[in-house]
Amino acid sequence: MYRNDLTTVDKNAVCNDGSPAYIYTSSNFNKEHANPVSNNWFLFLEGGWWCWDKVSCTMRQHAMDMWTTSKHSPSLHNVTGIMAPKDSVFPPGTQFAYVHYCSSDAYLGDFDMFNSISDETVLMKFRGRVIVKAALKFLESKGLGSKDSDKQKLYVSGCSAGATGVGYWFQKVREMYSNVEVLPLMDSPMDIDVKNQAGLPTIGEQFKALYELDSEGIDKNIINEACAAKYKDEKYKCIMPEYQSKFWKPPYFVSEHQYDFFQVQYMFGYYNMSGEVPRMVRSNGNDTQVLQEFRRSMRSAMDSLSSTVYSSACFRHCTWQGERFFQKTADLPSVHTVMTQFLRNPNGVHEYRSDCQGIFFWLLKYILFFCLNFYFF
Repeated sequence: MYRNDLTTVDKNAVCNDGSPAYIYTSSNFNKEHANPVSNNWFLFLEGGWWCWDKVSCTMRQHAMDMWTTSKHSPSLHNVTGIMAPKDSVFPPGTQFAYVHYCSSDAYLGDFDMFNSISDETVLMKFRGRVIVKAALKFLESKGLGSKDSDKQKLYVSGCSAGATGVGYWFQKVREMYSNVEVLPLMDSPMDIDVKNQAGLPTIGEQFKALYELDSEGIDKNIINEACAAKYKDEKYKCIMPEYQSKFWKPPYFVSEHQYDFFQVQYMFGYYNMSGEVPRMVRSNGNDTQVLQEFRRSMRSAMDSLSSTVYSSACFRHCTWQGERFFQKTADLPSVHTVMTQFLRNPNGVHEYRSDCQGIFFWLLKYILFFCLNFYFF
């Protein structure tokens, strides 16, 4: 895929450090006359967590700079999985676009974080929602939403923080284009609020802090009105998929693993952006109970989904960008197979949910016990 500079569309479409945000496209639009006509578009928002206060954002700059700058972004980007041309689930001629994630705000923000109240030097720029709008305008300049075109389709996709972004953007995108059918495809979007076993900020606390950094802008540009009415005293829930998903309008496709790998690891303290000494939790024999409760919470959160849902009982996170997109999981067909069926008939509720337990769960318990007691101590 070919790199395109989004600051040519909007000068404010920048990464945390002020470097240009990039969108990669399957066509080389930098070439003269390279503007193929297409009625099918695919926009993918890359994931990579977020930060929510000065401490976590400062640590992110040092430990996760691949998601805070574009300075290391190559001119060409190779893709596999859902965007690979071989055995594609999308119609021939679909134009693919991939947004490099470098705003650290789950595509929510348009604000600056300063070093302190007295020091107004900008620590980081958060321009997630500017980047999404610039990406759409870029595709518009290549034909998306063209009045001269027949009915178009736009597949809006992403994984992790990117899928979280898709969750609150897709309904607004539907409102933007009257002649475009918008189909959201979300990989691992269901962030849920459970107790953190290491005493780190919960996912819910992170969303609340992120919301408070730009509450006025988020209220005006992002939050669903019905959700805001329900959670008027806790509006941060309207950017958190566990609650916000109750207001998603079908059709959409969600793939979420019941033991979401990232969330389980964070729950046990593997990821730590608190600025303190990592506090990995030693196995104390309650791992099975904790994991089962997490699984029940995840399944409960998905019960409110009213479209096609793919939910394996695997210990995974974000699987669409590699070969696992084409692979079966335990007692379920591959995501590729299920998504192909969804795209042929996106209407209706179709659930593919694994109920496997027994030996698979005890193997998972053993793996977690081994990791917590051997690798990290």
